[in-house]
Amino acid sequence: MVCPDQTAAFLNCKFVSQLTILTGTLWGILSDKYGTKVLMNAFGLCNIFGLVLLIIGVRYPNSVADGPSLYGAFSLMGLGSTVGGILTVKTGLLFKSNRKHQNRVISLLNALFDAGAMSYLGLWELEKISSSSSSSSNASSTTNKPNTNLILIFGGYLLMAIICIGGYSYLFQTIQKINKSHDKETEQRNNHDEETIEGDPKRRITTATITADRLSSSAITLPPMQNGDHPSPAIILSLSLESIQDQNVALPSSSLPCGKIRGEDNISDVANDNDLEESQSTEEEIALPSDPSYISIAQRSAKDQLKSKAYILLGIWFSFHTSSNLWTLTTARDFLGGLGDDAYGNRYLSIFTLMAPLSIIALPFLDVAVNKYGFHVALQTVNALAIAHGITRVVFQSLNAQVLGFVFFTFFRCFLYSVAFSCVAGFVGPTAIGRATGTLFVLSGLVSFANIGLAHLAVEAGDFFVPNLVFLVGTIPMVYLTYEIGRALEKDQRGLEKD
Repeated sequence: MVCPDQTAAFLNCKFVSQLTILTGTLWGILSDKYGTKVLMNAFGLCNIFGLVLLIIGVRYPNSVADGPSLYGAFSLMGLGSTVGGILTVKTGLLFKSNRKHQNRVISLLNALFDAGAMSYLGLWELEKISSSSSSSSNASSTTNKPNTNLILIFGGYLLMAIICIGGYSYLFQTIQKINKSHDKETEQRNNHDEETIEGDPKRRITTATITADRLSSSAITLPPMQNGDHPSPAIILSLSLESIQDQNVALPSSSLPCGKIRGEDNISDVANDNDLEESQSTEEEIALPSDPSYISIAQRSAKDQLKSKAYILLGIWFSFHTSSNLWTLTTARDFLGGLGDDAYGNRYLSIFTLMAPLSIIALPFLDVAVNKYGFHVALQTVNALAIAHGITRVVFQSLNAQVLGFVFFTFFRCFLYSVAFSCVAGFVGPTAIGRATGTLFVLSGLVSFANIGLAHLAVEAGDFFVPNLVFLVGTIPMVYLTYEIGRALEKDQRGLEKD
């Protein structure tokens, strides 16, 4: 059965968390305008002062400072979590020169973030130990007595936060300086090359000149012919194109040979139909995209990037799956308790929590899905994992069967955030990536408010069948939505190649 008091407590914490998520766009705009340093400072201050308020709340229980300090701690840590999500993408962009490395960094950071969820289980166990140790003392004296063990635990977290955040800031700034130095050297080298070419009046930096220069320097060897026959224009065309491709020159279709080949006056004008078809097929292979007026998303203004089809659809997809993810995390204890986990001392809830760090195991599969098969396949994998997890929650009432669902959910969480953040970093420009990532948090926070209604529905019904079925059925349209995202990304990729 669903416990109304527990559900109400979860909803209160969730409400505070959602309010902090709604600040995502604001943090993104600040980072795009003033740089990543704003995020790093906010991340450090929110988490450190959040832990300080948490220690104050534990130190003075049942006092005037108890409630405000605890809710203040929740709010600051929620803000820190939102800022940390944006920092994940910003950190991955430090490796933008290699797209695979960028995706792997974002995926690894998200997996480590998921692994941190195991700390809740540790705190839960420590709290039970400290509570049992204090139960032997007089009940009247323990009412307002601070929990010394928890104060020490949170103090340790505070110390780790200072060390880790300081080390991260130093590492981030060091890599950033290295990248700026490398970009400066590359720019200077390119400027020197341009000055060298412009200093020669006989050379001009145009595509036609470069093409002509490379064609003139390319040695085209004709195959030996018999009986004094001349090579067909298709053969010469094929050899010329191979030489051009070896030089990495993209020859526009308007400059392809047609009729006579220049410099070969003794060649007949038109070959037979087979030669003509071969020439036409070769021309089609190197043709430009069908829509030359298309502007890639990264080249648009920040506002237009967020209005692009790929981003809007990705926002809907991400919001739905994030809402499903938060629903599972929020209701895990009540859901498993309704299946009889309370009788086992919340053993399966412990297993569920312990599965969080295992998301790192999914990283090799994630790397193959993203870097080998592309984002469309990776996004569809998230849908498949969500459906598999939903089936276990709706169909099976056995606690042992739910363990299989834990595995699906662990892989689902790892893929969800890693794929979404890597994908948005792949087509959104660096001047808008902050607000794009932050807006994803805002959209997911708004959609997640529907979980409050679903929770009340579960309380009235006495089980979670209907809400779980809603998320399972809702995943089906996400499959088609992902197909449209893949089409939009493919079109944008052609636009990038054109640019």
